Amino acid sequence: MQRYLPLPNPNKFLADIADTIKEIYPIGIDPLSAEYNAYPGIVKMNSILAKNVDDNENFNASWKRFLIKLTDGIKGKIANTCNPLNRAFSAEVILDRYEDDTLIRVKKITFSVSFISPYFAINGVDETFIKESDGLRSYRAINIITISPYNEFEKDFNYLRTEIEKEYPQHHFLSYKIGSIYLQGLITNFSYPEECTIHNALFDDTLNDYKKVSFRGNTSYGIEPAGISISIRPLN
Repeated sequence: MQRYLPLPNPNKFLADIADTIKEIYPIGIDPLSAEYNAYPGIVKMNSILAKNVDDNENFNASWKRFLIKLTDGIKGKIANTCNPLNRAFSAEVILDRYEDDTLIRVKKITFSVSFISPYFAINGVDETFIKESDGLRSYRAINIITISPYNEFEKDFNYLRTEIEKEYPQHHFLSYKIGSIYLQGLITNFSYPEECTIHNALFDDTLNDYKKVSFRGNTSYGIEPAGISISIRPLN
């Protein structure tokens, strides 16, 4: 089952997200068509992405400075995970790591700040890698996603949200529950030929790995309680 955002939506926050996406992406248009690539929002986004590729060092300079600043209040190892083809700056904080001859276990927080929209996202991740005996290969499994400041993630989750809001005051937190919603007819060149989630459209493809994973934490965290409207349609 896929959850869809009904449009128009009575909740202003959700309506604003939908308007932002529609400003960037043409809804219901084939991403392989000339019409799609001539859409003003796509032209503007592609120009931003091109700057990231052509002048990656300068484009990411402010983000790298921000990551250095975060080390003042967080003990975990911070890794820059930006990809020139993504729609957002991104990084992860390794909070705990265990390794033996057969497996690797990692506890981390991932966070992304969109540079094509005024939104950011944070998630806690527990994952395991099963190692082959030759030590050359491993098989990854995401065990659980923490979607709010919860238990061992609480302090660092809250710290990251506070610091991101200071550094990017025009940006708003986008919870996993909202990021995993689909917009009917939204197909991008990042998701083609499938429909696209809000997170995929505004940030990157990380939620693609989370679709069949269990979650913990407050599912209403970061969501205004009044007027939320989500519909569920069966997969085709």
